[in-house]
Amino acid sequence: MENVQDTASTDVNDAEATKLIRYYSLCSGGAGFLSPPVVDLAAVTAVQLRLVKRLAAVHGKDFDQESGRTLVTALAGALAPSFAGQGAAKLALRALGAGTFGSLAAGTAIPALNYAATTLVGKFYHRHFKKPGNEKANLSELSQHLASAVAR
Repeated sequence: MENVQDTASTDVNDAEATKLIRYYSLCSGGAGFLSPPVVDLAAVTAVQLRLVKRLAAVHGKDFDQESGRTLVTALAGALAPSFAGQGAAKLALRALGAGTFGSLAAGTAIPALNYAATTLVGKFYHRHFKKPGNEKANLSELSQHLASAVAR
């Protein structure tokens, strides 16, 4: 009987986690439409931090202030190179696109990147929080996970 309850609980957690990942990924994408690159990095990092806190709660795990600070540092370190290039990419796309097409390309590429990065972070932490125990996430593993996804 316990296995049936555990499976049902896991299914509910998976469904709730999937909804959270989708919602916060959309919020991150929206930040790309509304803010310049430096503000964008701060906004996306805040959204991702909130996502991880919510995922921890769904799985009944602790996520304390220190873990949050460590996560923000790791996310900023892992994502900063791509965000630093966003400003230059936005300008290049606008310049090369000669008007509307370049602006449209720049305006959609950045939100798409934000969405994808937040989805990756969410999936990583969802997998992490499903593990038994309350072990802290291996942040170098997160950085490698993000880097390999970007390289693809």
